[in-house]
Amino acid sequence: WSYTPSFPAALVAVILYALVTALLIGRMFQFKAWWFIALILGGVMETLGFGARARNTQDLNNESLYKMQLACTILAPIFTAAAEYILLGRLMDYVGARFSLFRPALVAWIFITSDAISFLIQVGGAAALLARPDLNSNSTAAQVQKAQNLLNLGDNILLAGLAINLASFVVFVMQVSYFDYKTRTAGAPTGRWRKLLYALYGSTALVLVRQVYRVIEFSQGWFGFLPTHEAYFYGLDSLVILLASAVYVWYWPNRYIPGDKLVRLGED
Repeated sequence: WSYTPSFPAALVAVILYALVTALLIGRMFQFKAWWFIALILGGVMETLGFGARARNTQDLNNESLYKMQLACTILAPIFTAAAEYILLGRLMDYVGARFSLFRPALVAWIFITSDAISFLIQVGGAAALLARPDLNSNSTAAQVQKAQNLLNLGDNILLAGLAINLASFVVFVMQVSYFDYKTRTAGAPTGRWRKLLYALYGSTALVLVRQVYRVIEFSQGWFGFLPTHEAYFYGLDSLVILLASAVYVWYWPNRYIPGDKLVRLGED
Protein backbone atom coordinates (compact mmCIF):
# COMPACT_ATOMS: atom_id res chain seq x y z
CA TRP A 1 0.00 0.00 0.00
CA SER A 2 1.20 3.53 -0.79
CA TYR A 3 -1.12 4.86 1.95
CA THR A 4 -2.95 3.50 4.98
CA PRO A 5 -6.33 2.35 3.62
CA SER A 6 -9.48 3.31 5.49
CA PHE A 7 -11.48 0.48 7.06
CA PRO A 8 -14.71 2.54 7.47
CA ALA A 9 -14.63 3.60 3.80
CA ALA A 10 -14.08 0.02 2.62
CA LEU A 11 -16.82 -1.27 4.91
CA VAL A 12 -19.32 1.31 3.64
CA ALA A 13 -18.38 0.37 0.06
CA VAL A 14 -18.98 -3.33 0.78
CA ILE A 15 -22.39 -2.64 2.30
CA LEU A 16 -23.52 -0.31 -0.50
CA TYR A 17 -22.29 -2.59 -3.31
CA ALA A 18 -23.88 -5.62 -1.67
CA LEU A 19 -27.18 -3.75 -1.28
CA VAL A 20 -27.27 -2.42 -4.85
CA THR A 21 -26.22 -5.79 -6.28
CA ALA A 22 -28.92 -7.59 -4.25
CA LEU A 23 -31.55 -5.16 -5.56
CA LEU A 24 -30.33 -5.67 -9.13
CA ILE A 25 -30.47 -9.45 -8.71
CA GLY A 26 -34.04 -9.03 -7.48
CA ARG A 27 -34.89 -7.02 -10.59
CA MET A 28 -33.27 -9.60 -12.85
CA PHE A 29 -35.36 -12.42 -11.38
CA GLN A 30 -38.49 -10.26 -11.26
CA PHE A 31 -38.34 -9.63 -15.01
CA LYS A 32 -36.37 -12.78 -15.97
CA ALA A 33 -33.91 -10.47 -17.73
CA TRP A 34 -30.89 -12.79 -17.89
CA TRP A 35 -29.46 -10.76 -20.77
CA PHE A 36 -28.52 -8.00 -18.29
CA ILE A 37 -26.49 -10.31 -16.05
CA ALA A 38 -23.19 -8.56 -16.88
CA LEU A 39 -24.28 -5.72 -14.60
CA ILE A 40 -24.79 -8.22 -11.76
CA LEU A 41 -21.37 -9.79 -12.34
CA GLY A 42 -19.74 -6.38 -12.07
CA GLY A 43 -21.54 -5.72 -8.79
CA VAL A 44 -20.54 -9.11 -7.36
CA MET A 45 -16.90 -8.50 -8.26
CA GLU A 46 -16.95 -5.04 -6.67
CA THR A 47 -18.53 -6.46 -3.51
CA LEU A 48 -15.88 -9.18 -3.27
CA GLY A 49 -13.15 -6.66 -4.01
CA PHE A 50 -14.19 -4.26 -1.28
CA GLY A 51 -14.76 -7.14 1.10
CA ALA A 52 -11.13 -8.13 0.57
CA ARG A 53 -10.09 -4.49 0.90
CA ALA A 54 -11.93 -4.09 4.21
CA ARG A 55 -10.29 -7.24 5.57
CA ASN A 56 -6.92 -6.12 4.20
CA THR A 57 -7.09 -2.86 6.15
CA GLN A 58 -7.01 -5.00 9.30
CA ASP A 59 -4.13 -7.11 8.00
CA LEU A 60 -1.91 -4.91 5.82
CA ASN A 61 0.73 -7.61 5.37
CA ASN A 62 -1.72 -10.03 3.74
CA GLU A 63 -0.73 -9.83 0.07
CA SER A 64 -3.43 -12.28 -1.05
CA LEU A 65 -6.15 -9.91 0.14
CA TYR A 66 -4.36 -6.98 -1.46
CA LYS A 67 -4.10 -8.76 -4.78
CA MET A 68 -7.76 -9.81 -4.67
CA GLN A 69 -9.06 -6.30 -4.02
CA LEU A 70 -6.77 -4.86 -6.69
CA ALA A 71 -7.86 -7.33 -9.37
CA CYS A 72 -11.58 -7.07 -8.57
CA THR A 73 -11.79 -3.27 -8.46
CA ILE A 74 -9.78 -2.90 -11.68
CA LEU A 75 -11.64 -5.53 -13.72
CA ALA A 76 -15.24 -5.28 -12.41
CA PRO A 77 -16.21 -2.10 -14.34
CA ILE A 78 -15.56 -3.96 -17.61
CA PHE A 79 -18.73 -5.94 -16.89
CA THR A 80 -20.62 -2.75 -16.06
CA ALA A 81 -19.61 -1.32 -19.43
CA ALA A 82 -20.61 -4.56 -21.18
CA ALA A 83 -24.11 -4.21 -19.72
CA GLU A 84 -24.31 -0.71 -21.22
CA TYR A 85 -23.34 -2.06 -24.65
CA ILE A 86 -25.98 -4.77 -24.52
CA LEU A 87 -28.62 -2.28 -23.37
CA LEU A 88 -27.92 0.11 -26.25
CA GLY A 89 -28.27 -2.78 -28.70
CA ARG A 90 -31.65 -3.69 -27.18
CA LEU A 91 -32.81 -0.06 -27.36
CA MET A 92 -31.79 0.16 -31.02
CA ASP A 93 -33.55 -3.12 -31.79
CA TYR A 94 -36.73 -1.79 -30.21
CA VAL A 95 -36.76 1.75 -31.63
CA GLY A 96 -35.39 0.93 -35.08
CA ALA A 97 -32.14 -0.02 -36.80
CA ARG A 98 -32.31 3.02 -39.09
CA PHE A 99 -31.32 5.27 -36.19
CA SER A 100 -27.99 3.51 -35.63
CA LEU A 101 -24.54 3.80 -37.18
CA PHE A 102 -24.21 0.03 -36.88
CA ARG A 103 -26.70 -2.79 -37.05
CA PRO A 104 -28.14 -3.21 -33.54
CA ALA A 105 -27.10 -6.86 -33.49
CA LEU A 106 -23.50 -5.80 -34.02
CA VAL A 107 -23.35 -2.94 -31.50
CA ALA A 108 -22.91 -5.07 -28.41
CA TRP A 109 -20.49 -7.45 -30.12
CA ILE A 110 -18.27 -4.68 -31.50
CA PHE A 111 -17.78 -3.06 -28.12
CA ILE A 112 -17.73 -6.29 -26.11
CA THR A 113 -14.99 -7.63 -28.41
CA SER A 114 -13.00 -4.45 -27.85
CA ASP A 115 -13.52 -4.76 -24.11
CA ALA A 116 -12.56 -8.44 -24.20
CA ILE A 117 -9.22 -7.47 -25.74
CA SER A 118 -8.83 -4.76 -23.12
CA PHE A 119 -9.82 -7.25 -20.42
CA LEU A 120 -7.15 -9.75 -21.47
CA ILE A 121 -4.51 -7.03 -21.53
CA GLN A 122 -5.57 -5.82 -18.09
CA VAL A 123 -5.53 -9.39 -16.77
CA GLY A 124 -1.97 -9.67 -18.09
CA GLY A 125 -1.05 -6.45 -16.31
CA ALA A 126 -2.71 -7.59 -13.11
CA ALA A 127 -0.92 -10.95 -13.38
CA ALA A 128 2.43 -9.17 -13.62
CA LEU A 129 1.57 -7.10 -10.55
CA LEU A 130 0.36 -10.14 -8.63
CA ALA A 131 3.51 -12.09 -9.58
CA ARG A 132 5.64 -9.56 -7.73
CA PRO A 133 7.50 -11.53 -5.03
CA ASP A 134 6.96 -10.71 -1.38
CA LEU A 135 9.74 -8.59 0.05
CA ASN A 136 11.06 -8.38 3.58
CA SER A 137 14.11 -7.13 5.44
CA ASN A 138 16.08 -10.16 4.22
CA SER A 139 15.36 -9.57 0.52
CA THR A 140 18.41 -9.17 -1.69
CA ALA A 141 19.01 -6.26 -4.04
CA ALA A 142 18.27 -8.57 -6.98
CA GLN A 143 14.91 -9.54 -5.48
CA VAL A 144 14.01 -5.91 -4.86
CA GLN A 145 14.94 -5.03 -8.45
CA LYS A 146 12.90 -7.95 -9.82
CA ALA A 147 9.90 -6.83 -7.79
CA GLN A 148 10.26 -3.27 -9.08
CA ASN A 149 10.57 -4.46 -12.68
CA LEU A 150 7.38 -6.52 -12.37
CA LEU A 151 5.64 -3.55 -10.77
CA ASN A 152 6.61 -1.29 -13.67
CA LEU A 153 5.72 -3.93 -16.27
CA GLY A 154 2.32 -4.58 -14.73
CA ASP A 155 1.64 -0.86 -14.45
CA ASN A 156 2.46 -0.26 -18.13
CA ILE A 157 0.41 -3.24 -19.35
CA LEU A 158 -2.55 -2.16 -17.24
CA LEU A 159 -2.25 1.37 -18.58
CA ALA A 160 -2.35 0.06 -22.17
CA GLY A 161 -5.45 -2.02 -21.41
CA LEU A 162 -7.18 0.87 -19.69
CA ALA A 163 -6.33 3.23 -22.56
CA ILE A 164 -7.88 0.81 -25.08
CA ASN A 165 -10.90 0.49 -22.82
CA LEU A 166 -11.23 4.28 -22.61
CA ALA A 167 -10.93 4.76 -26.39
CA SER A 168 -13.57 2.10 -27.01
CA PHE A 169 -15.90 3.65 -24.45
CA VAL A 170 -15.54 7.13 -25.96
CA VAL A 171 -16.64 5.69 -29.32
CA PHE A 172 -19.56 4.03 -27.54
CA VAL A 173 -20.63 7.34 -25.98
CA MET A 174 -20.51 8.87 -29.47
CA GLN A 175 -22.78 6.06 -30.71
CA VAL A 176 -25.25 6.73 -27.88
CA SER A 177 -25.24 10.44 -28.78
CA TYR A 178 -25.72 9.68 -32.49
CA PHE A 179 -28.65 7.39 -31.72
CA ASP A 180 -30.22 10.10 -29.55
CA TYR A 181 -29.69 12.71 -32.28
CA LYS A 182 -31.15 10.54 -35.04
CA THR A 183 -34.22 9.57 -33.03
CA ARG A 184 -34.91 13.25 -32.39
CA THR A 185 -34.38 14.46 -35.96
CA ALA A 186 -35.61 11.49 -38.02
CA GLY A 187 -39.05 11.15 -36.51
CA ALA A 188 -38.73 8.26 -34.07
CA PRO A 189 -41.95 7.73 -32.09
CA THR A 190 -41.76 8.98 -28.54
CA GLY A 191 -42.38 6.73 -25.57
CA ARG A 192 -41.13 5.48 -22.23
CA TRP A 193 -38.01 4.15 -23.92
CA ARG A 194 -36.52 7.66 -23.97
CA LYS A 195 -36.41 7.70 -20.16
CA LEU A 196 -34.28 4.57 -20.37
CA LEU A 197 -32.03 6.32 -22.88
CA TYR A 198 -31.55 9.18 -20.40
CA ALA A 199 -30.65 6.62 -17.73
CA LEU A 200 -28.14 5.09 -20.13
CA TYR A 201 -26.67 8.55 -20.74
CA GLY A 202 -26.22 9.13 -17.02
CA SER A 203 -24.75 5.71 -16.36
CA THR A 204 -22.30 5.88 -19.27
CA ALA A 205 -21.16 9.35 -18.19
CA LEU A 206 -20.33 7.96 -14.75
CA VAL A 207 -18.44 5.00 -16.22
CA LEU A 208 -16.53 7.41 -18.47
CA VAL A 209 -15.40 9.41 -15.43
CA ARG A 210 -13.96 6.23 -13.96
CA GLN A 211 -12.22 5.28 -17.22
CA VAL A 212 -10.52 8.67 -17.47
CA TYR A 213 -9.51 8.58 -13.80
CA ARG A 214 -7.91 5.14 -14.08
CA VAL A 215 -5.89 6.06 -17.18
CA ILE A 216 -4.57 9.21 -15.50
CA GLU A 217 -3.88 7.29 -12.29
CA PHE A 218 -1.78 4.58 -13.91
CA SER A 219 0.00 7.08 -16.17
CA GLN A 220 1.40 8.71 -13.02
CA GLY A 221 3.19 5.53 -11.93
CA TRP A 222 2.63 3.46 -8.83
CA PHE A 223 3.60 6.27 -6.47
CA GLY A 224 2.11 9.28 -8.27
CA PHE A 225 -0.35 11.73 -6.77
CA LEU A 226 -3.59 9.87 -7.54
CA PRO A 227 -2.34 6.39 -6.59
CA THR A 228 -1.20 7.69 -3.21
CA HIS A 229 -4.45 9.49 -2.27
CA GLU A 230 -7.29 7.14 -1.37
CA ALA A 231 -10.03 9.77 -1.50
CA TYR A 232 -9.72 10.04 -5.29
CA PHE A 233 -10.10 6.27 -5.64
CA TYR A 234 -13.37 6.34 -3.74
CA GLY A 235 -14.68 9.51 -5.36
CA LEU A 236 -13.70 8.81 -8.97
CA ASP A 237 -13.84 5.02 -9.10
CA SER A 238 -15.88 3.16 -6.49
CA LEU A 239 -18.59 5.80 -6.05
CA VAL A 240 -19.17 6.51 -9.74
CA ILE A 241 -19.36 2.80 -10.64
CA LEU A 242 -21.75 2.24 -7.73
CA LEU A 243 -24.01 5.03 -9.00
CA ALA A 244 -23.70 3.83 -12.61
CA SER A 245 -25.10 0.47 -11.49
CA ALA A 246 -27.63 1.85 -9.00
CA VAL A 247 -29.31 3.84 -11.80
CA TYR A 248 -30.81 0.57 -13.06
CA VAL A 249 -32.39 -0.36 -9.75
CA TRP A 250 -35.10 2.15 -10.68
CA TYR A 251 -34.58 2.36 -14.46
CA TRP A 252 -34.56 -1.38 -15.00
CA PRO A 253 -34.78 -1.87 -18.81
CA ASN A 254 -37.87 -4.09 -18.79
CA ARG A 255 -39.92 -1.28 -17.26
CA TYR A 256 -39.35 0.79 -20.42
CA ILE A 257 -38.85 -1.67 -23.28
CA PRO A 258 -40.30 -5.18 -23.83
CA GLY A 259 -38.38 -8.19 -22.59
CA ASP A 260 -38.84 -9.82 -26.00
CA LYS A 261 -36.14 -8.34 -28.26
CA LEU A 262 -38.22 -9.18 -31.35
CA VAL A 263 -40.93 -6.67 -30.39
CA ARG A 264 -40.58 -3.30 -32.13
CA LEU A 265 -41.80 0.14 -31.12
CA GLY A 266 -45.45 0.45 -32.13
CA GLU A 267 -46.05 -3.29 -31.85
CA ASP A 268 -46.18 -3.47 -28.03
